[in-house]
Amino acid sequence: LLALPIVLVFAAILAEADPIFDDIFGQFLDIFKIENLGEYIGRSILIVFVANIVLGVILHAITKNHDDALAGEEDKRWIPPFLGITESGIILGSVNLLFLVFVVIQFQYFFGGQTNIHLDGFTYAEYARRGFAELNIVAIFSLLLFLGLSFFTRREQKGNQGVFSGLGILLFALVTVILVSSFQRLLLYEQAYGFSRLRTYTHIFIFWLGGLLFAVSLLELLRKQRFFALATLAAAVGFVATLNLVNVDAFIVQRNVDLLEQGESLDIAYLASLSEDALPSLEKAYGQADTQAAQESIAGAIACHAALNGEYNYPEYYGDRYRWSSFHFSRSQANSIWQNDLSPQNEGQFSVLNSSVDRNKWDSYIMLNGEKIFCYSYQGD
Repeated sequence: LLALPIVLVFAAILAEADPIFDDIFGQFLDIFKIENLGEYIGRSILIVFVANIVLGVILHAITKNHDDALAGEEDKRWIPPFLGITESGIILGSVNLLFLVFVVIQFQYFFGGQTNIHLDGFTYAEYARRGFAELNIVAIFSLLLFLGLSFFTRREQKGNQGVFSGLGILLFALVTVILVSSFQRLLLYEQAYGFSRLRTYTHIFIFWLGGLLFAVSLLELLRKQRFFALATLAAAVGFVATLNLVNVDAFIVQRNVDLLEQGESLDIAYLASLSEDALPSLEKAYGQADTQAAQESIAGAIACHAALNGEYNYPEYYGDRYRWSSFHFSRSQANSIWQNDLSPQNEGQFSVLNSSVDRNKWDSYIMLNGEKIFCYSYQGD
């Protein structure tokens, strides 16, 4: 009973992430003639959640201990472990079995390549672009499930700790394969549509999540579970620090220009929406462009970026709002690059047209290969 709702939740997320697994899971549910499964799962979770709170309040009122805990007491958990190894083992074992089935399907289809996907009526692109977000959610929920069971499971008897640790390490091994599948899907998505901020954040996040899973497995193996919180904090700080070291906007420009050189189109409006951190990379790419077509696309991105940022003349652009206390290094660098390297060529390569009478910058556009491309457009993920 404890394992069933957990397995169903994970199965529903995995089914959303993978169409072949979705078909197999649906055929399995047809055996039981279950309808409105999603509604049933949602209601069950709500019922269990509310019932757990009510029961907890009642038990706390009945059993509250007013004695002060001993200062030297080793285990100071505010809720003592109440699950036996049998209950936790069934939960972890059931989730592991579900994940194992999913991993087998991944090796049979997704990791198997284009041919196997076509045999089941899906294009490889459709199959690959579906589910990388859901798979990351599965990995996070798996980590939370293990930490929760680790906190609430009694492991005093000899051998219980080994069983629990073994099931947990197996769980993280399977989740690692799921993360690899998620990362490969993301790479294919980026290859098709280019890099964006959200995709870059996810790109980096997967590595740190994988590192956290490895750290938790190692701590469980070494019986150092008390350092779980420290490992989580280190992963969170590392993720944020990596975003700063990578310079996300410059990274996006570099990767999208690489795709341009491979024959893909350049999303000029998206590059124009980035911060001033993008301009040095755009300038470098412009100077290193191998073909005239690539150079013209990058020049269009530079022109639109400059138009949306007022040619980086911020004191004049913002007026009295831009004072010395608002100094920003990236803005200063962008202004320097524009004035010293790009502005003399502005009349030829880096000018934009405008479709409005009042010359609103949001109506700026360029002409590229006879096509009108607006500098601003709504950006998704």
